[in-house]
Amino acid sequence: LTVLAGAQIIGIQGTKKTLSVFAPADASVVSERCHGYHVYHWHAANRKYSNSSTGVSIAVNQSRFHEKFITRFWSPPAELQGRGGALLFQKPTAQLFVAVLYFPTGPDDDFKLQCTTELLDWLTCISRELSPRVQKIIMLDGNMRVGWEKVNREWRPQCRDVVGPLRRSPTNLNGRLITKYFKALNLCLVNTFVGTGDDTFYSWHKHSSRPDYIAVDRYSLNAVKRCIVLKDEGYSLQLCRLPENRDHVPVFAEIDYAYKFSDSVSPSRWDTARLCTPRLYHDDVETLYAEFVKRVNDDFIEAAVRDAEDGNVDKIWSNFNSAAKCSAQHFKVHVRHSKYPPSAETQHWRLTKNQEWHARKEIAQLAGSIPQLEHIIYAWRHWAVWQRADKELGNCRKLDQQRYVLDLLEQFDNARAKKDSRQQWNIVRKLAGTHLGRRQRFFGHVGMAKPSISEWCQGLAQAGPDGGCLAKPLAVINETDIKYCTSDGFPFGHVIMDMQQCAHEQFCYPSWGGGRGKYWYADSSLPTCFGRRGQDAVLSTELLKTVNDDVTAVCEQVKTGKLGKAVPEWSVPREIWRLLLDRRADQNAFNRAKRMLWLLFFSIRKAQRLPTLWNVSYGVAIPKQNGLVGYPAFRLVHELDPLGKTFIQAKWKEGHQRFYHWSTAFTKHRRREEALLVQRISQYRLVSHGFNWQFTKYDIRNAFPSLGRKNMDYTVSERQHPWSDQMLLRDRYYRSFVVVRGPAGQMVLLRIFTGCMQGDTEAPQMFSGTFDRTILPWHHQQQYLTAQSFKPVINYQLELEDAMYDAALTTFADDAGRAGDTRQEIQERITSAKRAWLSMGKLWSRHQSSQKFRLVVFGSLVLNALTSGLEALAITNQDENTLEVFQMRCLRRILCGKGCYKTRVMREDGTAVVKYRALTNNAIR
Repeated sequence: LTVLAGAQIIGIQGTKKTLSVFAPADASVVSERCHGYHVYHWHAANRKYSNSSTGVSIAVNQSRFHEKFITRFWSPPAELQGRGGALLFQKPTAQLFVAVLYFPTGPDDDFKLQCTTELLDWLTCISRELSPRVQKIIMLDGNMRVGWEKVNREWRPQCRDVVGPLRRSPTNLNGRLITKYFKALNLCLVNTFVGTGDDTFYSWHKHSSRPDYIAVDRYSLNAVKRCIVLKDEGYSLQLCRLPENRDHVPVFAEIDYAYKFSDSVSPSRWDTARLCTPRLYHDDVETLYAEFVKRVNDDFIEAAVRDAEDGNVDKIWSNFNSAAKCSAQHFKVHVRHSKYPPSAETQHWRLTKNQEWHARKEIAQLAGSIPQLEHIIYAWRHWAVWQRADKELGNCRKLDQQRYVLDLLEQFDNARAKKDSRQQWNIVRKLAGTHLGRRQRFFGHVGMAKPSISEWCQGLAQAGPDGGCLAKPLAVINETDIKYCTSDGFPFGHVIMDMQQCAHEQFCYPSWGGGRGKYWYADSSLPTCFGRRGQDAVLSTELLKTVNDDVTAVCEQVKTGKLGKAVPEWSVPREIWRLLLDRRADQNAFNRAKRMLWLLFFSIRKAQRLPTLWNVSYGVAIPKQNGLVGYPAFRLVHELDPLGKTFIQAKWKEGHQRFYHWSTAFTKHRRREEALLVQRISQYRLVSHGFNWQFTKYDIRNAFPSLGRKNMDYTVSERQHPWSDQMLLRDRYYRSFVVVRGPAGQMVLLRIFTGCMQGDTEAPQMFSGTFDRTILPWHHQQQYLTAQSFKPVINYQLELEDAMYDAALTTFADDAGRAGDTRQEIQERITSAKRAWLSMGKLWSRHQSSQKFRLVVFGSLVLNALTSGLEALAITNQDENTLEVFQMRCLRRILCGKGCYKTRVMREDGTAVVKYRALTNNAIR
């Protein structure tokens, strides 16, 4: 990838790459990022037609082809694993199909012939599925020769519409088969039509040949500007890898695509490291305050006053959010592919190595004949210089890595002194040298094809139990159409007025009354920000108190809320609001931010509705890895505006909700494993008293989006909120929208008609209140059906409560544990702990980090995963020994050889022998 850095798409055959331990056992393709490329590997495997020497890869340049445009992957059948792979790029105006094939040599027997035939049949099936407008690029190591055929003792060229001009070289069986199939698929071999048709396999000792080809559609052949064989790069790779200097040489084709792919913008994200530790970046914070004061000037506030008088909630929020977002642009950073910047010495040896690569152009002239002795000496002299440069470069990179690790350990000590747990875990992941986090949600596994816009609309339009939320599409927009964006970046600005009126279809909002110019505000306790001279109307005392309470509650909630959460593209993270609403910071910026916040909540209370963008979420599709296809293979997680989420959370906490004894999930001071423990104790008591027992387990599918609006209204009213707060809480889900991005860069805006959004603050307790109210009548009925003799058996006292409850019914989250075989759960715990251990792979062997530090990480990450939920199981001695073996194995590796000691044993002849003995498990603990 370093040598071919200028290429946009690279196909590689014979990678010999095996499947990672993190990937699922049935994964056929995995991905990784390397040197600015997103590389997709179809790993090698010992199957019927493949072996450990196979394996193909496709590397795409991230600056041109972003991964979000890859909509589908194809893998060959299991017996052909590692022989081929394909993917599809899709945009609104472009579709590009890329495939890589690796054929066996020969074929000289029926087995290899069958392998070649099945691989070509697989390519044919895929090609017939594609649309005619899809442009195809196929890169193959055919191990073939396409040339002249001997007919009636005469050598005649083949049909030129497939393979182009030929040299007088005999055609082998692979060449005839591939020519036959490609002619049926209307494909042409580029490096026989364009360029000089040089050989692609060179050897110092044997003859050269042309087994590698690039194929495109016949109508796309005119778009090929040039096709050359990169001899310099090929010999550079040969001298680096093989002393005998014989290998394939890359084939390069420059193609003018029929449908242009525009360059992707370099991805950027909010720098949470600087936002979470503002004291370490004082200059950046001061720049934020200065920019905010500059934008939110007196004219800006005066315009907001007029909008507040009109009750224009959306305009006030859009201007306020845009000012904060533009002021904090310097907190955005571009995604870097390298972990740490190289030192000057590293750059010097890297330059020397590149110069040696480009200095051996004379070697390419020796390709057609056997080289002379002086040519071999010349080549090996350059190879020796390159080898020294490569060795020095490796040493310099090791020193850079050591300095990087020491710097991370120093940062970790500072974060531990400040009790910043989030920063500590970020540093631990960097030290581990892996992209996996504590939850191991991604394993580099490439999922199924991403759903299109129509598939998302069809899936979300279903009812809640069927996996949807009765969603209705409102508008579709292309990513490139920025003319429909609002000032804060919301991409559906042309339908914003229709979205504001959606809630009036369900119920009407009571208003505080008044129109423009009726209210004025001049309280000395808050900044003077509302009112004009000549107005004699008096502001309602109730409204004034409510707005002041809202401002105070939001300011307090912003300080204590969780940081580092993802936000939609049109919002700013919670850390920005935390800096702007900090009273101890810049006083001028704080006063102006609080003025705008007061005006915002005044307009909200006056109009009795939230800003529309607070109710719009950005849906992020996360692969479930459940083996399904299309919409059911992804889980939609909602990213919400942090300030709106903070306001709803503050208002929701002011209510009161009853939690029943059988409810353990999402209930304060109750663990999820407690429900399993209650079940097992009840089963044990029934068996001890001689009763037979059975239990029935139910699972609620798609729980949060399955709630009905009437039940949700009743849950809100049960919490005894003020009427004005109830209307705002109802507005949260009555006017709820979601933006979903399709695989081709398109986005669709949908309105949600059932349930609440996953990830919102009130969603768990809203579901718990509705579910408990539904279960309550059934629970009362089954109490009367229960025999009198069972009551003392199934009564149970909870840990934090004194009352005795009937334990015949328990509810818990489905990820708490299983009520089946104990051994199965033990194996699941060990598997989970093993993944946690492997996710921190390099951390356990780093001698720079202290042993105490590694033990802390082991206890909080691995040991916690190993023992999670075991208090609800009846563990035998065999199960305990199984857990103990895994724990001791990990602890001895952390000790790095200190888990044993040396002893001297004297032999009969008087010589001493040193023997190593392992410490006992008690000593290891």
